Amino acid sequence: MAWGSQRYGRYLAQTWPNTAGKEYWVSFAFELQSFTTNGWAGVGLWYNNNEQGNIGHEWGNDTIGVFNYNYEGHSSYSVHDGPQWLVAKVIMTGDTLNNRCFLWVSPNPNGSEPDTNTADARGFWRMDSGFNRVVVHFGGEGVGMSMAVDEIRIGTAWSEVSSPVTSVPLSELRPINFDLSQNYPNPFNPTTNINYSVKNSGYITLKVYNILGQPVATLFEGIREAGTYKATFDASRLPSGVYFTRLQAGDVSITKKMLLLK
Repeated sequence: MAWGSQRYGRYLAQTWPNTAGKEYWVSFAFELQSFTTNGWAGVGLWYNNNEQGNIGHEWGNDTIGVFNYNYEGHSSYSVHDGPQWLVAKVIMTGDTLNNRCFLWVSPNPNGSEPDTNTADARGFWRMDSGFNRVVVHFGGEGVGMSMAVDEIRIGTAWSEVSSPVTSVPLSELRPINFDLSQNYPNPFNPTTNINYSVKNSGYITLKVYNILGQPVATLFEGIREAGTYKATFDASRLPSGVYFTRLQAGDVSITKKMLLLK
């Protein structure tokens, strides 16, 4: 199976501890396009490289919710249209018990603090060590999706993540433009076209790999200015089979599956 993903993480200035009764709030603007149940997408709180809990779309579930793959007790809220403003409240336990998490989808940012009894989704996260990192992560098998995330905020009160959001132009959110499109035609014989976009000027590679993960072609390697480009892959010297195109810039990469039929 061809899996591709992107992950962006930022360490915080200090660890937000698991103190009994402490309340943490997270909010962000969120839009997802071309999502399928073979993918996942959202924003999560991490401790170093350990995933503590996420907000967004869980793998295999096309609804917005709170989730942690390692623990039960999550629930989801069915919503699919347009950009959303997601707000979550986490109540810490101070020990190894599950922390409670509540999620609201596009609540009124000018209103009073949302009632946990009317949360759109709720669940449990294990955050024994608290968290010290915020991570944006999405991917899956051949989903070709794009995600836009803006105004990620964390705080210890509703007021710290709400009121300023009135200035966020949710209706103008656009997908990120570091992207690798599905090749066309696909299946192909022996040539196919590959479109890709680069967000910022920098060093990138565009390579093709066989089913064993061995590189069989380098379509581009070097500095690209921001923009959209097209590459042509000629597989006339290769046998029929499954191949993978990978676009990489630094630690970020996107992979697509291709089928060569002769």
